[in-house]
Amino acid sequence: MSDHDNLPVMVWEGKSSVLRARTLIMRREPLILEMSKSFGIDVDAGECGCRTVDNGRHFLGCDPKCTLSLLADTNHLPALASLGDAAEQAGLLVDLDRALARIIIYN
Repeated sequence: MSDHDNLPVMVWEGKSSVLRARTLIMRREPLILEMSKSFGIDVDAGECGCRTVDNGRHFLGCDPKCTLSLLADTNHLPALASLGDAAEQAGLLVDLDRALARIIIYN
């Protein structure tokens, strides 16, 4: 798994998080979205082009549009899908830390 220790962490707080995250994404700046512990972070790794490591604890190199759209649908957060569109447009990828409910968006 890549070292993400130096990336900024943003706790998901709804609409305000979307605006801040979208700004960073459009600048191609990496970030970590820390979701609530109740956030459903399961996606079909194969469907979204993810590699799985650590016995499925981490999904790496996922397609951002696919991944964030599925997570948006699962969690009833349509704004999250818009971040997937922005990340795809910016040429970024997504990793998922399923144990910590974290979405890592990076180049």
